[in-house]
Amino acid sequence: MADRLRRIRDRHFDCFAHLAKAAVEEPDDEDWPEVFDAELANIRNALEWGLATSRRETAVFATSLLWYWQARRLYNEGTQVLERVLRNPVLSAVERIDALLAAGLLVDKYTDRPLARDRYEAARQLAASIGDGGRQAKAARSLGWMLHFLMAAPSAVDAFTEALEIPDGLSISDTADAMRGLGWARATAEGNRSVALELHREARRLLEEADDAALPNHYLVEANLLVQSGQPREALALADKAVALAQRGIGPLTWALEARSRAGEALGDRELLHRALDDGIDAARTLESLKGGPEDFMGREGWEGNFQERRAHDAMTHGEVDVARDAVDSALRVLDDVAVLNVHDAGVRGRLLVIRARLAEDDGDLELASELYRQAIFHLRGGWAVSHIEAMGAVGRLFADHGDLEAGRLAAIRAVEQVERLGGPSFYPKFDLAVMSDDIESALSHATEGLQVQAAESRRGDVGLLRRRGAALAERGLLDEALTAADEAVAAELSGIGSFLDRARIRIELGDAAGARVDLVEGASGAQIGWASDQLQLATTLARLALLEDRPDTAVSLWSAVQDYRAANKRLAPRLARRFEEPLVELGVVTESRAANSREALDVLRRLVAAEFEALIEQGGPTRP
Repeated sequence: MADRLRRIRDRHFDCFAHLAKAAVEEPDDEDWPEVFDAELANIRNALEWGLATSRRETAVFATSLLWYWQARRLYNEGTQVLERVLRNPVLSAVERIDALLAAGLLVDKYTDRPLARDRYEAARQLAASIGDGGRQAKAARSLGWMLHFLMAAPSAVDAFTEALEIPDGLSISDTADAMRGLGWARATAEGNRSVALELHREARRLLEEADDAALPNHYLVEANLLVQSGQPREALALADKAVALAQRGIGPLTWALEARSRAGEALGDRELLHRALDDGIDAARTLESLKGGPEDFMGREGWEGNFQERRAHDAMTHGEVDVARDAVDSALRVLDDVAVLNVHDAGVRGRLLVIRARLAEDDGDLELASELYRQAIFHLRGGWAVSHIEAMGAVGRLFADHGDLEAGRLAAIRAVEQVERLGGPSFYPKFDLAVMSDDIESALSHATEGLQVQAAESRRGDVGLLRRRGAALAERGLLDEALTAADEAVAAELSGIGSFLDRARIRIELGDAAGARVDLVEGASGAQIGWASDQLQLATTLARLALLEDRPDTAVSLWSAVQDYRAANKRLAPRLARRFEEPLVELGVVTESRAANSREALDVLRRLVAAEFEALIEQGGPTRP
């Protein structure tokens, strides 16, 4: 009876291993997901039998199920099965490589990119040792993306280059993907985005010559890069091509509408942006789960959250705070209903939580803001290194800005440790930590060191470090050097008011009112002026400009509103703004809040800033050619 039972279990295993293999060999059959849903209990039992009896065929069976685990978000289940497969000592090298590649993809989806990196590296080394160029190239390409996401850009360049140099190692679509990855990694390592655009265009030509099915997806990726490179009209043309193809059933409509929304935003066409966002949300809500392909990298809830996130950013740019709050809350409610979030959906939820935390902080609800930041850090951990560290820095600044320096420094220390654990540059969090400790000299040293490292690597200084260095120089009174850093930051920044505002403040301290006006007007088009931090910086800058131009009543009005909000919100003056604000402090404005709450005080501040900014733009003044 025992022998008979074993034969039956073996035949059962063979049946469902064959089913899994058939689904991979005939992927165009749209009924496969429903077939596997119906047979899931049998598939699990067959897998368990194969694992328990160490059957060699279990490795192929398990890797054949990768698409299904992805499509149904069974990341943890698939990972556990593959880890058990990898413990089998008698696997062939090819079986082990395939299991490592599948395990890497699943743990990446399950927000553990450091572990995914390790799996891909192990697969790459093993494939190289047996001379399997195809699998080596595939592993190197996947490894390149993990290294890029984990901020190890030079190593990512090496991995992508290795993948592309192996003859016939990659399919045409995978070759184009590796070229895009190499472009991004080199852009990060060299500080030059044009190299990314050049490689993206080369990838597009390759796909167009081959009439490859991946072309619609490429249109979307390149359109987003064109937006970031300051070429929104070219981006819109590619996005429209992608939308037209998607409407014919070729390529993902959600991606196409995402690209169109970014182009509309960059063009300043709010009507186009809102139409693309509305269409995108409708497309997301009707999105069907696919077979783990590129269209399915986010679920319908993640896509809806993505579009709502863009709506919130647009609303904050135009001071529509309630619209932003409603968009974020709506998206979070949808994502709350998802039992398991993959890495992309979790990233969207993390970014939405950061926006909601900033809104709570602006409203004066510091306890809620702190909790939301912590939730965001949890969702961004391991999967989105840059956003994860930015969120850690944000919670540190929250504490420091409201007087709890010890908690702020602790959060900054954790951010430094996280960056160093990932092997990335820690200049940003070290700078913030030094500022929280009132050690401006050390902060300046960290920013300068970071820029020197970038220069030694033939990289252009990035905007963040240039702005930080300029702010520290200005606080120390080294205004000519600060102005040079601000000039470099303006040249490096594609959009946003930040660098222009920094330069305006330095020019005001140098007595150049006309130059400050030019910077304020030029930077206005990219300003996200809904946030309290931006409002406060704009208000203090406009107040100092009014003092310089002998308009004391305007200065007093703006400074009073700033002090009123800070008192209601319990927000301290930034440590890198003390020198700039000294002349305003001498106005002797009462700092006790007259507002009923933080939100009311912020509304008053917004109205005053908007009125003064409108007057500034109407008055015009000197402009650059």
